[in-house]
Parts: sequence; structure tokens; C-alpha cells
Amino acid sequence: KGSSMHWISSYMGAAVTRSRADTVFNGRGSSTEDYEILFGNGQQRFDVVTDLHHQAQDTSGRIVVRSVLRENARSLLRGMIRIGEKASNTSSYLAEHGMLLSRDARCDAIPGLEILTNGVKATHSASVSQLDADQLYYLQTRGLEKDEAEKLMVLGFFDPVISRIPIDTVRDKLRFLIEDKWNKVISLKASRHMDEIEFEKYV
Repeated sequence: KGSSMHWISSYMGAAVTRSRADTVFNGRGSSTEDYEILFGNGQQRFDVVTDLHHQAQDTSGRIVVRSVLRENARSLLRGMIRIGEKASNTSSYLAEHGMLLSRDARCDAIPGLEILTNGVKATHSASVSQLDADQLYYLQTRGLEKDEAEKLMVLGFFDPVISRIPIDTVRDKLRFLIEDKWNKVISLKASRHMDEIEFEKYV
């Protein structure tokens, strides 16, 4: 009764990631906030399931998942809000959004609702889209290189999640990890390009 749970998850490094987080509200007035980010490249695969099970009155839950993928990375985002017969006056929110940085990347977002009582508020949303070319062009007209402009857009996409984290050190660490992974991907991309140039010189 009256308890709260905060989930903060980030998935960036594994070749294959499978995660499931379930929050069950058994006590009146209990609440949760669940924030998750995914950042994948290469052949990385992500299967992330996040569910809320409201079984008591006056409970509230909020889930926000954001996924950024490049190259051939894939992610499957699934979530379900279940509100039982005794869970009146419940407020629940589920959002799953993906940004794709290449034509070969793929993200599937599948939120769901199952409501068995009246007097509740439950909403869900999902979207998956390519990087906005107009926004990218605008940033480049302001003097930024393409890679730097893309990085700013990725950080901006993640920020609504990261900024909700109540611990300063965790927020800073996540931003550092995102930038570090971005810089390593760009360095590898440049290295491959140089290898191709060197190869062409000797063909």
C-alpha cells in the first residue's frame, strides 16, 4: 500500500538482449515509473517487454521506452497495461517510440490495453520513423557536420527519458555512454572508409 517502484534500464552493448519487466500493483495507492532506452548498431538484436498489472485501487503507472537503431540493428518493443476489475481510479500510460538512422534498421513497437473496470485513465502510444531529414538539414545549415548533427538529434530523442531520471549521476552516466558509443561507431565507420581507400590504391 502506497509503495513506489522506479525502473531505469539502458540496453546498448550486448549482441542479443532479451528483457522483461513486470510491475504488479497489489496495494492501494502504489505507483511506478519505468524508463528504458535502447541504442543499437551493427547486427544487435533487442526484445524488450514491459507490462503493468493494476490489481488495486488508486494506482498509477508510467512506461516510456525509446529506441535508436542504425545499420542492421533490430528491436521489438512490447508492452501491456492490464487493469483488473478491482482497480478503479487507476491512471496508466505506455509509450514506445523508435528512431531509425538507416534504411536497414528495424523497430517494431506493439503496445496494448486490457481494461476490465470503469473509472480509469489509460493511454498508450507508439511510433517508428526515420531520422527527420529536414531537421538534419537545418542543423547542418547552422554549421554542424552531419555526424555531429545526427548525434544531437539522438541525444534530443533520448532526453525526455533521461531528464526524468531523478539521480544526477545516473543521468550523466547514460549521456556519457550514449556519446561514447556514438563516437566509437563513427570512428569505426571512418576506419572502414580509410581501409577501402587504401585497398583501392593497390588494386
